[in-house]
Amino acid sequence: MGSIDKHGLDRLRGRSVEVSFRCPYCGGSRIVMRGSKALDYWQGAECKKCSSRIVLDTLTLLVIREDGGEQVPASKAEHVIV
Repeated sequence: MGSIDKHGLDRLRGRSVEVSFRCPYCGGSRIVMRGSKALDYWQGAECKKCSSRIVLDTLTLLVIREDGGEQVPASKAEHVIV
């Protein structure tokens, strides 16, 4: 039997998480949010085209590990593309 770990936004801060997506308002600019100790997601990011402020208020990653599978150290960078 394996295990399922749930990682919320608070737990992911400082773990090199990167979220990349098109602006939800105008769709004309790619928004990249990089998680580090210096970046607070509550400050959000600004679209360079339409000047909308985008705030990431929730994010959950599920990590599923089967028995006998290779374990990846938590220090490895995660990358999410939406």
